[in-house]
Amino acid sequence: MATRVLQPRAGSIAPGHGGCWFLRLACMFIAAIVVGLAIACTAVITEVLAENVVAASQAAPIVAPSLPAAALPAPREPNLDSPQARYFQAQATEEPAATAMATAEPTATALPTATNTPLPTAIAEPTATNTPLPTATATTLPTATPPPTVAPPPPSPAAPPGPASSAPTRIVAPAIGLDAPVVEMGYRVVYVNGVAATDWQVPTNDAGFQQGSALPGHSGNTVVAGHNNVGREVFRPLGGLNAGDTVTLYVGQDAYQYVVSQRVTVQEAGASLEQRIENARWILPTDDERLTLITCWPYPASTHRLIIVARPAA
Repeated sequence: MATRVLQPRAGSIAPGHGGCWFLRLACMFIAAIVVGLAIACTAVITEVLAENVVAASQAAPIVAPSLPAAALPAPREPNLDSPQARYFQAQATEEPAATAMATAEPTATALPTATNTPLPTAIAEPTATNTPLPTATATTLPTATPPPTVAPPPPSPAAPPGPASSAPTRIVAPAIGLDAPVVEMGYRVVYVNGVAATDWQVPTNDAGFQQGSALPGHSGNTVVAGHNNVGREVFRPLGGLNAGDTVTLYVGQDAYQYVVSQRVTVQEAGASLEQRIENARWILPTDDERLTLITCWPYPASTHRLIIVARPAA
């Protein structure tokens, strides 16, 4: 806010000048009193001196030893024209005037009356109005939904590989989220009712490639088995495969693709020897190129076997 300087109107006593004028008048008054006192003192002194002179002239003559009349000088008439006589005559004449001057006091000169001129009234500054600012409304941003975790897609083969020279190392089925290592599985010979049979030792945590079955890319039956209720349960989702879904076997970096063409469920628990021998034909060698996947079914029981047959992709 700017500061206003109020100027006095013409004719008013400005601050500072009125005080100096008053001091001047006071000094003049004091000087007049001093001069009057000096004159009065001079008159008093002059009067005292004159009285002393008159008293001396009227005093009794000093008695001196009697001298012969011839020795005494003849009395003289006072010389009124002498300077001393004229001085005393003048002093006697001026005493009334001096007394009048001593008595008269100087008349005080009236000081000019200060006129109270009203000062201009300061104009009040307009009062600032506090206008409330608009309240910021917090806008809730939508929470970003993290994308679902998706298993990395299997590497796509650049060109169909030739016949494999070793066992598969990995199996992938995107439709059911299957992606598991593959190892070779051994077997043991058991006797059922006096008949020798092969009992395959399925790996606990991986898929197992049946020794003696066809290698990928060769004519014959490529057999891979896995548990659905033991260990990592790698083949538990196998029941979700349907005709048309793809399954890929990898031998190192070489990928061999197959398309599901057949799905079969056979009874195993409580089945007769003939039935079990008939079930075993699904893992026997064939003349055509195919992939056969086997697991126990249903979960968590093992009363049946689920068999998935897939053909090489065109």
